[in-house]
Amino acid sequence: MTDGQRWILMADIIRSRNAPPQHLMRGFRSLVNEANRTFASHILSPLTITLGDEFQGVLRSFHAGLDILIWFEERTLATGFPCRLRYVFHRGKIETPINRRQAYGMLGAGLTAARASLENLKKGNARFLVQTGGGPEDQAINLAFALLQATRDFWKSKDYPLIALFLKFRDYKAVALKWKRHPSSVFRRQRSLRIDEYFHVKALIECLATLWTSPDSLRSAPSS
Repeated sequence: MTDGQRWILMADIIRSRNAPPQHLMRGFRSLVNEANRTFASHILSPLTITLGDEFQGVLRSFHAGLDILIWFEERTLATGFPCRLRYVFHRGKIETPINRRQAYGMLGAGLTAARASLENLKKGNARFLVQTGGGPEDQAINLAFALLQATRDFWKSKDYPLIALFLKFRDYKAVALKWKRHPSSVFRRQRSLRIDEYFHVKALIECLATLWTSPDSLRSAPSS
């Protein structure tokens, strides 16, 4: 333990009023439930929908949080979720016991700070904010996520089915087989959609996470 410091993830739906509410909430619940199943071993307090268009949870590690952020970006695309998400991943104190059933009934300065950061994020265009205590490490990881957002937000919804295949198979020849198009045509689409750039940014985030999860790092947080 390190004095109650925990990895807190909060997120909300951007412009949720622009989508049919029943369809939106059904898709949102499905995404959150799938995330809890997929990352069950990396979650202390399950991702829990709180205010209808928001969720929060407590994770076991810095690395897990970054993986979950990217997972949500890719799953919202693959499932055709109609809105983007905005995220705060914050390292902060929770004074009360961790609720292992749902992310309710917990108190602490970390939760308050994460909530304030999510509200503040709404004033700008950034959709990601990682807060581990400040310093150049935070700046680097947030710049990396800004690059990831630039590519993700560049993509158009009409291209999501093709992009989802690239995210799944990576190799344009495999995508061409699934898409039933000539490989040269798919290769051109790979370049125009900046697929390689997206994978490069993902690799950069993975490298940063690996660098900062050594046993004596502040980011190797309490996991129980």
